[in-house]
Amino acid sequence: MYTYWDGPISKLQTNMDDISKRYNKDVIVVEAAYGYGLENCDDTDNSFSAKEAQDGGYPGTVQGQADFIRDLMQSIINVPDNRGKGVFYWEPTWIAVPGAGWATPAGMKYIGESGKDGNARENQALFDCRGKVLPSLKSFN
Repeated sequence: MYTYWDGPISKLQTNMDDISKRYNKDVIVVEAAYGYGLENCDDTDNSFSAKEAQDGGYPGTVQGQADFIRDLMQSIINVPDNRGKGVFYWEPTWIAVPGAGWATPAGMKYIGESGKDGNARENQALFDCRGKVLPSLKSFN
């Protein structure tokens, strides 16, 4: 669930409610994230920028990230009949570390990709660029 690509959490809520009722199934949000800032910690462009912060419905701040997580968790709790079971946050610990990009050099060569091997998602992690835990992590309590 990326509000800057998928629309508001209310749209997800409607979909989860429908799926759980129509198919009599539990639901889990299997991928979600939001940016805590616009800082870029490496030389790879981030997938969360000022445009995504504007489109996403939350500011691109630690508090905006925390509010997103809180609202997402509440939408899962609100699925009728206790059918909302959880969320997998993507990727909470993927901070910019040299050599720990999206692919290995061998993998990039194999798929014919060249260029930067950094991380386009470090500003959506739950740790800052130096590895310090962000207060937004507490939103999962």
